[in-house]
Amino acid sequence: IGQTVNTALPGRIGELARMYLVCRREGLSKAHVMATIVVEKVADLAMFAVSIGLLVVAMSLPAWMARSGIAFVWTAAILVVSTLTLTFWHKEILQLIERAALRIPRRWVIRVTRLAEAALSALRSLRSWRRGFLIWLLSAAVLAFSILTNYIVFVAMRISLGLIAALFLAVVLRIGAAPPSLPGKVGLFHYLVVLALSLFGIDKTTALGYAFVLYAVAV
Repeated sequence: IGQTVNTALPGRIGELARMYLVCRREGLSKAHVMATIVVEKVADLAMFAVSIGLLVVAMSLPAWMARSGIAFVWTAAILVVSTLTLTFWHKEILQLIERAALRIPRRWVIRVTRLAEAALSALRSLRSWRRGFLIWLLSAAVLAFSILTNYIVFVAMRISLGLIAALFLAVVLRIGAAPPSLPGKVGLFHYLVVLALSLFGIDKTTALGYAFVLYAVAV
């Protein structure tokens, strides 16, 4: 649901729409659903940080891009550690919240405690090594299939670029998808593909043709 709304509408409201619909259909609290979305986003950010780290090692990036990439990797690492801390030390964190809540009016104590319990309970899936492994595996698979799709279209169109170029293109498209734009990223998607492939010596006509094919296949 969230991915569909994100693609169709600008403003990145997909997460809010997903939270509303899931809460309405499943009867879960908003804090619980939002926490599951946070887990998803943190896992995606971690895999994205891994891809940027691979690019920094595998190819010669401009200095500003390399610095930005390293900063992003550190940011993602802090988010992952923070999420794991909330996951495995949730009881201690709840106790701290309850102590801090004693300083606010009683009617707010119950509400704050319930919200904290609902949010932290959604993180318990990461405490199971099987579920946690599945979450990280699926996040890695999403990135891997994105890279593989780019590479297969390279091969199909007889463009002599390898997996590193496919990885770089995936990263550029991921970054370019963050700001709001036209529905379906029409125009922006094609511009980013042409821009990314130009760094590998691909002429604009070939790159634009590739962009149309990749858009049809991927989007």
